Amino acid sequence: MLSIDNLHFSYEPGKPVLKDISLSLLSEEKLCILGQSGSGKSTLLKLIYAELQHDSGQIVFNKEEIKGRNHQLLPGHEDMTYVAQDFDLATYHTVAENVGSRISNTNQDYKTSRVNEVLKSLSIYDLKDKKPTELSGGQKQRVAIARAVAKPPKLLLLDEPFSQLDSGLHRRLREELFSFLEKNKIAVVFSSHRAEDALGYSDKIILLKNGEVIQQGSASQVYFSPQTTYVAHMFGLVNILNAQEAGAMGIERNFLKDVVLIYPEEISISEKGKHSGVVKRNRFMGNHYEIQFISKGKLLKAYHTQPIPPKERFNFDIRNYRWTLLDEDN
Repeated sequence: MLSIDNLHFSYEPGKPVLKDISLSLLSEEKLCILGQSGSGKSTLLKLIYAELQHDSGQIVFNKEEIKGRNHQLLPGHEDMTYVAQDFDLATYHTVAENVGSRISNTNQDYKTSRVNEVLKSLSIYDLKDKKPTELSGGQKQRVAIARAVAKPPKLLLLDEPFSQLDSGLHRRLREELFSFLEKNKIAVVFSSHRAEDALGYSDKIILLKNGEVIQQGSASQVYFSPQTTYVAHMFGLVNILNAQEAGAMGIERNFLKDVVLIYPEEISISEKGKHSGVVKRNRFMGNHYEIQFISKGKLLKAYHTQPIPPKERFNFDIRNYRWTLLDEDN
């Protein structure tokens, strides 16, 4: 459906923003562009939608080349829709009118039914008669997404679709949206700086840093086999051990890699564990406790169902680990 090959882009000559980007997306797949602010996520989406002109490389969607802003009068493609972070809603139209703006008026019964279906699917039916000026940022965001999918595209582009939502609404809308996309067989490319959006909601992840792809693959591949410490840090807490510290834990040396990465959930606390540690502090995280402890002079973090009193000694096992490269930013 979508393929990008050796894409390069710069806003100013000699100052590249994206360098040598290549990726592919099949029909109905979900791709997350993951990265910190300034990594090039929004720029890549704008290039796919032909709002910008790439310097070199190729973008192909449904066997048609997307040549860029300099080669087409209007951005986009009839089978592609894009939701930017500014939403671009019609100020004097109601929510229902905004959502139905891309549906033909030839069949008013269908149009009304479809608008209502989308509004209900994204939990904004109660807003149908309001104007954008009466909405919060999060509500505007949901209306913009509803408008984009009211006439189902084959590919939906979303730029930080949950950025203006609080955590509870974020999770609910994410679940509702991706269920809707699966039901309607819509492929999606969405950007995010939150790893939780990528894990469980994308078939593929492409991770950007300073305009370059530093890793891509399935969510499980990227999570369990991060190529650098930077990638691992994108997914939250991680224990990093140098070669000497790893050796003290009985981990065999890998001379091609720099450090060992161990996620907190990969440390199993049990009476029969072959390693021991002394608790420094506990942090209550809701459905688990984060246990910070010292073992062989190294501060480590593990998750456990119960708190362990500070200064108490306990046993643990390391169930999984991986060697990787130390990124200069970590």
